[in-house]
Amino acid sequence: REALSALAALGRSASLAELAADADGLDEPALQRLQAAGLVVGDADAWRLVAPATASAILGPDARALHRRLAARLERQGAPADQLDRHRAAAGDVDAALRVSAACASRRCLREAFGALAPFREKLLGEAASRPQPLLAWAEAAAGAGDHAAAREAFAKLAEHRDAAVRARASLGLGESLERLGDLAGARERLEAALPALESSDERAAARLRLARIGGLAGDFAAAEAHARAGLDDPGGHEILLLVQLGNALSRLGSPDEA
Repeated sequence: REALSALAALGRSASLAELAADADGLDEPALQRLQAAGLVVGDADAWRLVAPATASAILGPDARALHRRLAARLERQGAPADQLDRHRAAAGDVDAALRVSAACASRRCLREAFGALAPFREKLLGEAASRPQPLLAWAEAAAGAGDHAAAREAFAKLAEHRDAAVRARASLGLGESLERLGDLAGARERLEAALPALESSDERAAARLRLARIGGLAGDFAAAEAHARAGLDDPGGHEILLLVQLGNALSRLGSPDEA
């Protein structure tokens, strides 16, 4: 049982020596018995679970404690920081989970990025007033993974925050989630309210792009043209997509040559 739990928590193959450090009295015959039972496969150098999807069921209620012990052991052994963070996150460390999520997002593993933070929803919602940035990261990870209903809830809470920069960034995210959920009027309202407080040209360009797209979807091509031009006049990225929106709006407004 201890060997199975260690393999489940590690999430990768492990040698007999590594497993024995977490399972008192473990020897190769014990692993061979697990192999005969169809639970593990391997040899002295690398053992792994036959069905990795069963890891959470194997760990059960002791998962956090085991991940905490693994993180402590791996730290003593000088393991890489990303390995430590994965186990610390699984043990309930929010800051480690934020780092894991950011690393996943940088690799465009967006569902994995949200998966690292998803278990902390209630905690982050409860701390939003005093510590809004982790909930912003949670909401942005949810949106990146396509869960716009979950993202909307978190963004809506932060859109009322006392910090103007937090409100603006949350309103930007809320506008995108509302658009994806089909509420074009609500999305336009949130994005237009956010624009004056957005600090970076990239954020302003993203807002203008979404507003231009919403204008086109709503049939308001004059607004789509205005927002696309404003985004292009304030260089902050998204130039190609803004040009596409501008061309579409001009074409629909009867200016195909300019488009």
